[in-house]
Amino acid sequence: MSKADNILGVGKVEIGVPGDGVVSAALVEFKDVEVNSVSFEGEVTATEILKTENNENYLTVDGETTPASVKLRLLGVPLSEYPMLMGGTFADDKYSAPKKKSSIYLSLVLTSLPNNGKTRVITIPYAHAEAKVQGNITKNALPAVDITFTANIPVTASGVEGSPYTVEDL
Repeated sequence: MSKADNILGVGKVEIGVPGDGVVSAALVEFKDVEVNSVSFEGEVTATEILKTENNENYLTVDGETTPASVKLRLLGVPLSEYPMLMGGTFADDKYSAPKKKSSIYLSLVLTSLPNNGKTRVITIPYAHAEAKVQGNITKNALPAVDITFTANIPVTASGVEGSPYTVEDL
């Protein structure tokens, strides 16, 4: 694969509450993504190797599938966006963390920097999002919001299932 067919950097990250089996209509854009913090892992099916009784051959069967995921680190996240990412509330310029963390589902659209006139877009319409604030608080480091998005199969109210993620060139 040549450089022309690859993602070479992150242009922007957009996150929002999912729609009816589709990407959110109201996405919030985050531009401050920490360098080297974004990773994309496609789904993986574990295999099981079974020995057979009557000969030396093996049988290989599919096991559990681990869904696709995107991990990233956002810098400079406004406190007003913390509740969307981590639960809790925001009022009077103060974020209050939830007493008990519950599951959060979000849409993710990750757009690459332009490369040979194209941008590549990874879209997860319905992802389980696990976010936390993490980092050192010093004069030469910044805390950031670490988020893992695990792709789920989006389902509309009428029961139509969609793709867990798409990758397209624009």
